[in-house]
Amino acid sequence: MSRQSLWHRFLRWLFGLGYYRDETATIADDIFDHYEYLVKHRGRFAAFFLTFLQIAGSIHRLLISHTIWRLGMLKNSFRISLRHLKRNGIHTAINLMGLSIAIAWSVLVFCFVRDEFIFDKFHKDIDRLALVGAHDSQYGFEFTPHAPLGPALVSDSPEIVEAARLADEDGIIKIRDTLIQATFLGTDPDFFTMFTFPLKWGTSIDFTQRDHFLFLSHKISQKIFENANPVGRTIFVKFGNVFQDFEIAGVFEPLPETSSLTFDGVLSIDHFLKNGVNDWKQNVELFIKIAPESEMSDVVNRFEKITKPYLDALPRGEYLTYQLFPFKRYHRDNKMLFYSSLKPSSSPESSWILASIAGLILLLASINYINLAVAGMTYRLKDIGLRKILGAVRRQIFQQLMGETGIVLLASMVLGIIMAKWTLPLFRLLTARSVSFVSLTKPDIWLFCGALFVLVGSLTAVYPALLLSRIESSAVMRGRYRVTGRNPFSRALIVFQFAISVFLICLTLIISRQHHFLLGRHFGANLNQVMQINLAYSVSPEHLTQERIQDFKKFIASQPGVSHVTCSSARLGGEANVIKDFDGHGHIVFSSKVDFHFFSTLGLRIKQGSLPEEISNEHSLFVSEQFARKFIQGNPIGQTIERVMRASYKNIPIAGVIEDFNVLSLKRDVNGQVIQIDPDAEFGFLYVRFREESMPEAVSSIKKFYTHLWPDTLFDSIFVSDSVAQIYGQESRWSQIVRISASIALFIACSGLFGLTLLMIIRRRKEISIRRVLGAGPLQVMKLVQKNFLGLVLLGNCLACPCAYLVMHRWLRDFAHRTQLSWWIFALAAMVSFIIAALTVGLQSMKTIRTNPAHNLRIE
Repeated sequence: MSRQSLWHRFLRWLFGLGYYRDETATIADDIFDHYEYLVKHRGRFAAFFLTFLQIAGSIHRLLISHTIWRLGMLKNSFRISLRHLKRNGIHTAINLMGLSIAIAWSVLVFCFVRDEFIFDKFHKDIDRLALVGAHDSQYGFEFTPHAPLGPALVSDSPEIVEAARLADEDGIIKIRDTLIQATFLGTDPDFFTMFTFPLKWGTSIDFTQRDHFLFLSHKISQKIFENANPVGRTIFVKFGNVFQDFEIAGVFEPLPETSSLTFDGVLSIDHFLKNGVNDWKQNVELFIKIAPESEMSDVVNRFEKITKPYLDALPRGEYLTYQLFPFKRYHRDNKMLFYSSLKPSSSPESSWILASIAGLILLLASINYINLAVAGMTYRLKDIGLRKILGAVRRQIFQQLMGETGIVLLASMVLGIIMAKWTLPLFRLLTARSVSFVSLTKPDIWLFCGALFVLVGSLTAVYPALLLSRIESSAVMRGRYRVTGRNPFSRALIVFQFAISVFLICLTLIISRQHHFLLGRHFGANLNQVMQINLAYSVSPEHLTQERIQDFKKFIASQPGVSHVTCSSARLGGEANVIKDFDGHGHIVFSSKVDFHFFSTLGLRIKQGSLPEEISNEHSLFVSEQFARKFIQGNPIGQTIERVMRASYKNIPIAGVIEDFNVLSLKRDVNGQVIQIDPDAEFGFLYVRFREESMPEAVSSIKKFYTHLWPDTLFDSIFVSDSVAQIYGQESRWSQIVRISASIALFIACSGLFGLTLLMIIRRRKEISIRRVLGAGPLQVMKLVQKNFLGLVLLGNCLACPCAYLVMHRWLRDFAHRTQLSWWIFALAAMVSFIIAALTVGLQSMKTIRTNPAHNLRIE
């Protein structure tokens, strides 16, 4: 290509920015002719220079003209788009509603996932912090390390520069006549430099020098002192049964919601380690900080070798090992060591599950838009054809259609963010997480919304815009171009919509059934009216005398609203103990000592043997059926349990076998329980069964008598049914999340089906009216309308049910006790989808059937 032609094409392009097509050619040709004249008379360099000056002098007019022209075209396109969206108000509302709901759910999930990934990242040294755990290879359980290990590592290992031991304990703050329960964290001075918890008031101190100083959290400080600075003031805190005075040394800034480490107060660990911080028989939680020049992975790999000298000096040290876990991985790794002072870790699958559900719902809303846009093409054919005849090119039509989608999507984004903000408290309840809404001033939400806009815009706009923009005007005007409801791509999208909806319905039914199955099998009796009263951890040992406990029990038994009351030495699950099986492997079992009324209060059934007389002082031993199957050969009655560590019932013969009852999570297999009837045991828990009709009055009386026996002590109680529900809280929450997701998906799918039915009925209104005139009944017309869609719903069920079976079969394998995948679950899901789809189509059809056919024919 010659220089002249390149130069000529450049001039045409340049002036085409500000002028119309005909004017562009004229102006560019004139300038080019003048350029050729200057080349002949003034030379090429002078011609180029003078032409450049001429063009530069007109650049500002070109830019102004181009801007005005573009704004005018944008204004016209915007008005045309609004006119079209208003004319198709029902479809616009359906698309706007579906996209808004999908975007709101996506924004909430983004906030959840974002919090999951930034958990604990506010600590500036998070990459150098690690948790220390211990493992017993003989009995196969994890525990916290020994108390002196932290200071020993700092003094002996150059790779470890700081260590902070943690011990948490509940205490009671007394403010005048008000008691406030708070969780206090005992720790070492390195706590303030290892973790990034800035102080609002006060400065960090060395606890070894001033051990009666206390730091409060911002929440507790506000509750007690409101907005005043409390530094230097004294408060009284009760640990056990003794109130101690503490001087407030500082107040922390509000703890981030994305912090695994939570507390209401911080003080010296010396207050919690009764035998001293140098006693190797005590175990505490331990954090360490490695040196900047050391690699975390290298220290983790060599940690067993580093700590081996300390274990060699301990009894049974050959079975023990210390392990190191990077703290930055704690929250998203539920297999790591659990610390009681930390929030429970999250399952990494939860983020992917929520993101997948949000993606499916977003895809459903996008499919709705595509289906309605394609189905509504019939009513835009003449509009598109006329615009093409008047000179519009394919690119302009494409841009116009993309602009319409952009308007709907932009409005949906705004509504979705508002809906997400309003529904955030409900989402927090569903996920049981303090999910924080991302501020609109931060770039995170803008990047996410921008990516969402591009992604959804690409899914919803490109295919309909390409389909409409390629229409030939001549075919439209001659009536040879038709868009019918049998578009294979649209039908495939409808099938996919209902496949997703039915898939989520199946998940909802199976997860809900598994949850109810676990609750039903958790305990063999009705525990709705059974209350557990915790005395062991709320009353100090000095005041928890057995005489006072028996007085309390007698008072409870005398209440009209109480049917049974019993005492136990441990919580319902019992205390953990270790037993060896016949092959010598260690297993965890749970045992407890109870009084004679334990079985009747909790409704336990004895399968073998019998209870002794209450007046006898015999110590009887009962084991569960599962324990007998795993650890006893032959008839268990009369046998003794010899292979249990640290148990007082080794030589007591078994008096009976009770029906299995489960007090721990049935997600994992349990080894059974051992219950010893011992009237002389040191009891710390009471279990009370109430009569439902007078339960509130009885509970109120028990609380008053408790306060009389143990003043300045909070009444610690919980209904056993609520405790069991907490064990399966995660399954319950996921059941609710999937149930809501399935409802949203079904709603979006049916709203799209409603719009498609409306379009089809309008398109076939003349045919339906003629059939009605010729004698067709309502059922025949209903069948005509519904057969186009119910077959697609059936195909969606055929695709969804096998996928749901495979996914839930894999999910149920994680439970030791699980429900069965019955055929009726999938049949019920299919029936629900059919009924809802039939109602959606039928309601719209009935409106047309009830209309006078003559009126429809007159309109046509």
